[in-house]
Amino acid sequence: MEEEHILQFANLSGDHNPLHVDAAFAATTNFSARIAHGAYQFGLASAMAGMYLPGQYSLLTTVECKFLEPLYFPARVRVSGRVAAWNAETQSGRLIVTVTTLKDDCRVSEFLIRFGLSDPRAETQSRTQSEPVAAQVGGETTGKVILVTGASGGIGQYLCDSLKGNFQIISLIRRADGQGTVSEETADSTIVADLEIGQWRAELADTLAGRSLYAVVHAAWPGMPRGGLINSTEDILDRQVRFGINTTLELARALTEFAPKSGGRLIAIGSTLGSHHPNPAVAAYSLGKAALENTIRLVAPELAAKKILANVVAPSLLPVGINRQMGQRQQQLEQARIPLARLCSPEDLCGTVDFLLSEQSAFMTGQVLKLTGGEI
Repeated sequence: MEEEHILQFANLSGDHNPLHVDAAFAATTNFSARIAHGAYQFGLASAMAGMYLPGQYSLLTTVECKFLEPLYFPARVRVSGRVAAWNAETQSGRLIVTVTTLKDDCRVSEFLIRFGLSDPRAETQSRTQSEPVAAQVGGETTGKVILVTGASGGIGQYLCDSLKGNFQIISLIRRADGQGTVSEETADSTIVADLEIGQWRAELADTLAGRSLYAVVHAAWPGMPRGGLINSTEDILDRQVRFGINTTLELARALTEFAPKSGGRLIAIGSTLGSHHPNPAVAAYSLGKAALENTIRLVAPELAAKKILANVVAPSLLPVGINRQMGQRQQQLEQARIPLARLCSPEDLCGTVDFLLSEQSAFMTGQVLKLTGGEI
């Protein structure tokens, strides 16, 4: 990669930013010297996709770019690519391309490229244009797809099992080590990814394979750390609050990208330990769940513009998931506080989620539905 290549690119693109073409100007910046255009680096990635992997029939659809380090020139670079995902039915996939300097083996940029194939053969066209297989509900076809996060947890498994007959389920789990799994009978497809890392959205796009996403049922949560706020570490507090705010917003953004024009649903599983009955014994958890509630309240008006309804279901104590180790005596004590004289059940939760997914809830958004059994 020589100076003449950068200058030729500047002339072709019309991007004569002095940081790229004027050595004297670049010397006055914090970079100290000229650097290559980001678009020039993407051109290298595009050449990889169009000429080598996947090759001449590739057709780029979307690109995510990360510029990790400045790329100074002249330099010799290595452009590497790998197909990270491939859907044979839709003839589409995902390619990861990296640009690395040979001198110091420094990765300077990374590109996540989603692509299809422009192969004109009738067989390929029929596959890419075919409609997805739809789920059957009471003899009627719905075809609606739902993403369930935290699907391998206690609550998530109940939700998947409850919804499987009415919707196509995409389950999102954090690990595939056998400690938390989702059966093929419960979910139509499974994504193994960490919600706290943004790559799950690319996995979701590949799994949807052109289908729309009707709803997100957000049951994932990063545990229930014990202790008050003063003695909680910054990492614990940050993780709980970020999960309540940032992760929820990322799911909302994904839903706006993939939801049909007719609208959709965002349903977050909260807790009465959030705003209703915050508990100092699990203060960070209560803070995170309260943040989740307010995030849904605030984002609901924005989502309404796209006909997406956003609500929280906040159950009281459920003897599943992170509460499954609770002893019988403690359960009895909790039950004694509830006017209905029983604990909230997974069926109570799933029934409320079913309602929010239905047309009967079409005017309900920005709400927190508390399953308290009458407890004030």
